Amino acid sequence: MKLPTAITKIIKPKSKQKNIYVSLILESDHVAGACFYISDGSVPKLLHAVLRKVADNDWQDRIAACDQVISALEARLESETISDVILGLPQSYLGADGNIKSDIKANLKKLTEQLELNPIGFVSLQDAIVYKLKYDDGVPASVILLLVADAVVDLFVYRVGKMVGYAPLKLGATVLSDIETALKSITDIEVLPSKIFIYGANKDQVQILANKLTTYSWPEKVNFLHIPKVEILTSDILVRSVSFAGAGELKRGAIITGQSEITPSAQSQFIVGDEIDNSSKAYKPDIKSHTNVRDAGSDSVDNKTDAEDGQVDELVHHDTVDVHIQKESPDAARTVTGIPDENQDDITEESNVQVVNPEDIGFRPNEDVLDESYNLKTSKKESKRYDEPIDEEIKETPQMERPQAEVVTNILSAFGKLLSSVKGHRLLAVLGFGALAIVYGLFYVLFSILPHVTVKISVDPVKINQQKVVTVDPNTTTINPEKMIVPAKKLDHTVSGEEIIKVTGTKNIGDPATGQIIIYNKSLSGKTLKKGSALTSNGLSFTLNDEVKVASATESIGSITFGKTTAAITAAQIGTKSNLAQNSEFEFADYDTDILIARNEQPLFGGTSREVTVVTRKDYDTLTKKATDKLISQAKGELAQNVGGSQILIDDTIAVNVTDKTFQEELDQEAKELHGKITLTVSGYAYDQVQIQTLFTQSLSASAPPGYSLNSDNIQVTLSDIQVKKTGIIQTEADASALAIPQLKPDEIKAALAGKSISAAQEYLKTLSGITEVNFLFSVPYAKSKIPKRIANIQLEIEVKK
Repeated sequence: MKLPTAITKIIKPKSKQKNIYVSLILESDHVAGACFYISDGSVPKLLHAVLRKVADNDWQDRIAACDQVISALEARLESETISDVILGLPQSYLGADGNIKSDIKANLKKLTEQLELNPIGFVSLQDAIVYKLKYDDGVPASVILLLVADAVVDLFVYRVGKMVGYAPLKLGATVLSDIETALKSITDIEVLPSKIFIYGANKDQVQILANKLTTYSWPEKVNFLHIPKVEILTSDILVRSVSFAGAGELKRGAIITGQSEITPSAQSQFIVGDEIDNSSKAYKPDIKSHTNVRDAGSDSVDNKTDAEDGQVDELVHHDTVDVHIQKESPDAARTVTGIPDENQDDITEESNVQVVNPEDIGFRPNEDVLDESYNLKTSKKESKRYDEPIDEEIKETPQMERPQAEVVTNILSAFGKLLSSVKGHRLLAVLGFGALAIVYGLFYVLFSILPHVTVKISVDPVKINQQKVVTVDPNTTTINPEKMIVPAKKLDHTVSGEEIIKVTGTKNIGDPATGQIIIYNKSLSGKTLKKGSALTSNGLSFTLNDEVKVASATESIGSITFGKTTAAITAAQIGTKSNLAQNSEFEFADYDTDILIARNEQPLFGGTSREVTVVTRKDYDTLTKKATDKLISQAKGELAQNVGGSQILIDDTIAVNVTDKTFQEELDQEAKELHGKITLTVSGYAYDQVQIQTLFTQSLSASAPPGYSLNSDNIQVTLSDIQVKKTGIIQTEADASALAIPQLKPDEIKAALAGKSISAAQEYLKTLSGITEVNFLFSVPYAKSKIPKRIANIQLEIEVKK
């Protein structure tokens, strides 16, 4: 919680420092703040930045999040207390005339009073971004902005720094078509800007929207000159942009801060001080009046941006994440660090370290001082021709002179003197010559047997590429290199799975009402009514349960006595509506009421109804689709596992067929769940990778340059533009590539190197094609001036560079 100003001044006495301002971004799903000061010019020097998510989109949570942001910034500033704040507001907070909405003003006043802030102005987020773009690029921006917050996307279209279109859209399944409709409605410009910038605190929402926009077929639907470039702005762009816009207005005199002296200019995009509550006119920025800039997402702009004093890295989207700008000297480059814990200390200043080049203290680049070796390298320019020898001068490392001759001479001289001194002593002479033989044997071992050399040769391969049309035919079993045909193998795999879903159909079930009626015959002839004869009463239908005969009416002086009989009836529909009260009158469908009528002396009863869920055809289809979707991926995976060896499955040939489906519940059956089992078969064609490589072996070998041979084990073939004909034959574009390596003969090379000096060996290796580097590694340190004469003591290691 932010402490009162009086207590803050007592605890942390304020030293004389620069005026610190805060740009505070208010969005529906997050708030963000950055503190900055203005030095030379109007470029803000950002110090720290903090982002907090808003749990619920209400002002109580928003004020609490702002309190956390301000407190975190003050903690980073240590002795500084923040009061002057520039607000960055979304378009939803502003009216059509650019003024802050009245209900928003009341909440902003509550926010600034509770947090003891002095609001010196506000700017709309989209205008701030466009201002920053113009500052960075040096020209007014033509761009489409999409600001994503919560479940809303605000679309803005700017042309040469002026807004020509705005639409608030819902972030739903139809967002792309909504964006398309909104763009089509803009008639002020003939061609839309080809840059789309997206910003939002929710990275997942922003990334999903960016992916959809990238794959959407814009030029066919909307008047873009070419496919638009979609970019995601880093999460610090808004605090940067609002800070830049505020700093620009402050330095131009649009806002003068002091005790209470604040004067907005006619060009300013700000409303200041108490005018946040009382103003009726908001000032719109004239973007044309600002100059200079690079990309809005850049961290530095040569010597004119905040790179001199600090950079704000991308704000981390957690509930408690601060991003700090390391404080350094003006000459030092800035680094940015995300701090996932508010209690973590700021990054300390880099210590003063004088940087020197390794060469200045005796080190040599690309050279190991512990391993003397000889390098033979050619430049890229020299290796362009395969038959051109390496002509670069090779500097030999000075070698130790071989001591054999001098040592042997000294030993012989010593033995000669020894023999002359013991002349006549046969035993001593024999011993002397024996010792001499041992010395010769020792030197033979030391200088002929023990010395070994490993010659490491690096060669540059030549990559060969070819493209041909290949036919994969399931009707053949052999390859045809001339016609570029390889056989195909059909693979099938069947899987089954069960699924349960809730039924969605409904209907009413129950019993019809029944009862007794009295039928009156008004005619003078008897009537016979068949079973099932229809009657109606109060709009309800009934039928006779049995055949009924009704006597005719009889006449007497002045009166007629109707013929009558009793009959049982049943309602034609279920439900309680058919439970008619007594003395209800019934009419016969086949007779006029002047002939036959009926009444019930007792109420009808027994009619009931209730609504139940039943299985429908739609439920069958839903279960089939749900089960099929699950089984397809399983079947494809198992089908691919069945491909063995060098076989490769062609994905474009995979077909899925539902071969069987059964359901436990019948159509129109009362049930709560539908149980079903689906069986489907996945089929596809595979080809043999080795066979398709064989098709290219001969042609690739013929394309190898002189002195090179094809490495057939390294042929790579990729298929594209696969077309499956009605006959089942598959045609595809095949791109083949392979490496050709120099034809070196190790035995001949070792024979040629035996006994040569290092310089002579290097001269010889220069005459061989494709060699780019040679290293000589000796087994003993005293024999490095020559290659051993024994071929068995020479080992070649040939390495093909990747």
